[in-house]
Formats: sequence, C-alpha cells, structure tokens
Amino acid sequence: VMEPRAIQALTRRGISALIYMTIFTREITAPDFLYSLDIPVILLNCYTTDYAFPAVVPSEIAGGQSATRHLIGHGHRRIATITGEPWMQAAQDRLKGYRRALATADIPFDPELVVEGDWSASAGY
Repeated sequence: VMEPRAIQALTRRGISALIYMTIFTREITAPDFLYSLDIPVILLNCYTTDYAFPAVVPSEIAGGQSATRHLIGHGHRRIATITGEPWMQAAQDRLKGYRRALATADIPFDPELVVEGDWSASAGY
C-alpha cells in the first residue's frame, strides 16, 4: 500500500515521467493508479498483457544464443552453461537460446554441461 502513496507524493512534486520496474523479468498486472497518471509511464523489466504502457524487457533467448554463438565462433565445441533457478522465465529462455546456438552449429546438447545456479557470483564460481 506504500506504492500508490509514494507515487502520489512524487507526482505532487512535479515529476515528468515514471519508470516502473521489477527485479525479475515477468508479466505484471499494473496497479490501477498507473492508468490514471497524467505523465508517461514506462515499464522496465516487466510488461502487461494489455500493452497499455511501453515496456523495455531483455531478450533472454537472444542473449543465450548470442553468448553461445560467440564461443562457437572462437572454435569452442564443448560449452557449458550455468543457469539461474529453473522456475525463472529468464533462466529457461537463456537455456533455450544456448540450445538453439548449439543445434545451429550441429553441436549435440549435453545435459551434463548444464549446471543450475542462482544468479550469484559464488554459484558462477
């Protein structure tokens, strides 16, 4: 319930636009008060099904594919990946991009080379 009050306080101070963002890339149900604002609202790392607001979200599939393709382009053939938690859409999509790049290069997918992580530096290490 703090969110509407914080935005109301900001709009009273004369902000000219609002960037509404989430930590995890995901679909959201936008709070009703966002629809009633008289300033531009941009969604960052999230989107709504009604597309009422412009949204900026990462292309996780393309990212996984591009990173893997880069390694393939440097001659690597045995490429591992460390994912995030499997329930997260970003982790699933990056893995999908990784697998697409391998398939495009005729490199067989090896599940032994996929390790589940949690986005932390220690998990990467």
